[in-house]
Amino acid sequence: MTRTQSRILWGATATIGLLLIGASIYLGLEKADKLSSILSGFFGLISSAIGIYQIVAGAPSNRPPAQSQTSGNNSVNIQSGQDLHIGNGNKFGNP
Repeated sequence: MTRTQSRILWGATATIGLLLIGASIYLGLEKADKLSSILSGFFGLISSAIGIYQIVAGAPSNRPPAQSQTSGNNSVNIQSGQDLHIGNGNKFGNP
């Protein structure tokens, strides 16, 4: 998240918080409580719908591919179908 995005997020959060405090003072706590119950139910339904849509749509993940290989000037790529012996008796695979 960039610095500008962070500032926008914090600014929007603070503005909404102040609006909610102002609404509770203007409407009184009883009416503000009823209004907040309605709004929270509305946002809950929207959030659930978005979550279900993302599951159904099957959005691609941001994970890298399962097998990726990068090479440089000094790299050695070793592929072995059997046990792999490296150096002083080090052994990878079944002993």
